[in-house]
Amino acid sequence: MKPTVKSVTKLVILSITAILLLFLIFPYSVNIPRFNTNTGNENGDQNNIDMNGRDADLEGPDDVAVMFGWIKPIVRYTPTPTRFSPPATPTPGYDKKIYHIGYVTRNKIQYYIFKDNYGETTVTLALGYPEKGWTLVSVTDTSFVLRKDSKRFYVKRN
Repeated sequence: MKPTVKSVTKLVILSITAILLLFLIFPYSVNIPRFNTNTGNENGDQNNIDMNGRDADLEGPDDVAVMFGWIKPIVRYTPTPTRFSPPATPTPGYDKKIYHIGYVTRNKIQYYIFKDNYGETTVTLALGYPEKGWTLVSVTDTSFVLRKDSKRFYVKRN
């Protein structure tokens, strides 16, 4: 079945009417800056007019294009990773007169055994359990930090 000229004309008129009706229901709004006609700028003061009579607030073509509905594209800031090395922490020398012998576990608490050649004694320490003036301050994979009389001793782990 061939479409007749009448039916095509009706279809065009109906589609134009539908489009216009959509524009009335969902209006497109553009924020166009309104200027005071007396001074040529938004605020109404004469201070923003340059020597040639142009608005000094308009920096370039982007500012002028905004008046005609152009929207400046949003530039997203993506930080680039900075390459830096962390500050070097001084590695203390290990004390040669204190040796780590081993460890033992009692009541689910791990006690570390140290040989003290300063006083020729053997000390068994755990975190939070001082003995004979010695305190175990920290335990790492490679070393221990002991404290006695406000002095710190770094002991290499076996």
